[in-house]
Amino acid sequence: MPILPKETDLLLGDFIRENGLVDKKTYQEEAAAAKSARIGVVARLLEQRKVTEDAIANKLASLYNVRLAGVQGEVDRSLTETLPEEFIRQNRILPLKLQQGSLTVAIADPNALSSVNDVRMMTGYSVETLVMTLSDLEKSMEMFLHVPVQATVPMPPPPPAGDRIRPAKSRGADADEPVRSTKGAESGSEVIDFVNGVMSEAVMLGVSDIHLEAFRDSARVRFRLHGVLQEMEIYNEFLTYNYSAVATRIKIMASLDISERRLPQDGAITCDVGDKTIDIRVSSLPTVYGERIVMRILDPAAANFKLDELGLTPNDLANFRKAIHSPQGMVLVTGPTGSGKSTSLYAVLKELNQVGTNILTAEDPVEYDFSGIGQVQVRENIGLTFSAALRSFLRQDPEVIMVGEIRDKETSDIAMKAALTGHLVLSTLHTNDAPGTIMRLINMGIPAYLISSALNLIVAQRLARVICKQCKEVDESYTRDRLLMIGFSEEEAKTLVTYRGKGCDVCMDTGVRGRRAIHEILPVTPLLKEAILGGKSEAEMKEIAMKQGFRPMQETGRQLIRDGIITVAEFQRILMME
Repeated sequence: MPILPKETDLLLGDFIRENGLVDKKTYQEEAAAAKSARIGVVARLLEQRKVTEDAIANKLASLYNVRLAGVQGEVDRSLTETLPEEFIRQNRILPLKLQQGSLTVAIADPNALSSVNDVRMMTGYSVETLVMTLSDLEKSMEMFLHVPVQATVPMPPPPPAGDRIRPAKSRGADADEPVRSTKGAESGSEVIDFVNGVMSEAVMLGVSDIHLEAFRDSARVRFRLHGVLQEMEIYNEFLTYNYSAVATRIKIMASLDISERRLPQDGAITCDVGDKTIDIRVSSLPTVYGERIVMRILDPAAANFKLDELGLTPNDLANFRKAIHSPQGMVLVTGPTGSGKSTSLYAVLKELNQVGTNILTAEDPVEYDFSGIGQVQVRENIGLTFSAALRSFLRQDPEVIMVGEIRDKETSDIAMKAALTGHLVLSTLHTNDAPGTIMRLINMGIPAYLISSALNLIVAQRLARVICKQCKEVDESYTRDRLLMIGFSEEEAKTLVTYRGKGCDVCMDTGVRGRRAIHEILPVTPLLKEAILGGKSEAEMKEIAMKQGFRPMQETGRQLIRDGIITVAEFQRILMME
């Protein structure tokens, strides 16, 4: 009976289950029995004849479009120099034949597919892959290496509950990728522990993004904490020597195609960390030195914000509430990527989510689940665009519609017309400020009469990094001229005391800890509607708004400087539009 390395057993077990070679109930029963017997789940399934080696090999061959091979008899010992023995053992990939610059190799499990490209890079040959049964591969490897391949190993601990570890089901070709050293993890379980450890620490620290990056001779892990990217040097050595295995592990967890390394891919992971269930969006991007992986951690707390927890002034909050409780019209939230637009919209949905209100959303992606709300994942590759979802929504009798983003004229046309026909429409747009949003809609080709009739309110926002309270100190580096440049008066520039964070253990030497939103709220009043219809310029519309009490984000930002909450540098980073 084949005895597999830990990670191979884990991944091949999932491959067997996910591809219907055994049913879910049988798999769960045999996995529990395997754990009690301290053997691998694949060995248990084979032992109990729940699946056959031939069935596994046939499924692998058909799924990845590779040929089957039988036992090769006497292996070609002249190929011992083509690949390092350690690489063969670790990756379970065996050289069989070299003919006219083409090397034939054999594999028996889907995880080995991720190493085929490494063979091409290490040898310089083109590579043809064949599939053997597990026992045939083991026998051939014993003959090739003269020693048994793998000693008996204890059953690996189960992965954290909630991890969705699935083999890729789509086919793809291997990409060109530089060679990685085979030094590093002695077993796949170390890679699993590494990935779980990085993700767990990131969640506990409140990190928003994890970056894994490969370079010519090194690799690194960076966390984005409170908006600042920081290198986590403690992880770099392991990642450098095991980058390919780590990237493969993450891609499997995110249900990505592990054999496709030439094209960008996007996926998602759901896992339990402590008492939290965390959703992680995963993006892989092919680079010169390997696939760059970025994981966006979606904190469930972001979906629990209430409107009065967004940091709005009482007047702005009243205007916001009035707009979202209107029976019809459009409310737009604008700002760059990462400015907290989704958090604001989810706060609105949370307030509006009542039994008597039919709410539908079109999102890309759906970041948080809301009980009681119909959420649709946009899939442009199959024609389910924002505009297509919107058209279908109108036949579903909704009171409230949320469109994740207005990207084109077609979507904006449908959204505007929905806002005029008894629906409250919520959406986002990428613009610098609230008055500029009106001009952006006009430039998209939306008629002025439609904008003035449909638009209720515009929210523009940014996320500012807050000075760490533990190491806050007076900052004397700012001159009067610099303070004048960001809008302070002559008198205030002479007396203003500014602050910064010196850096400490609490803030990981960044000087900042946490972020807060800075908003500007622009109600579309009758006077502003007249200005839109009259073709007024953006500057003229802003002047009209300010006479009616509109407060730009810059004024809010200056007040935060006065209060010692943000630095002058942070103000300039996020609020200086020029």
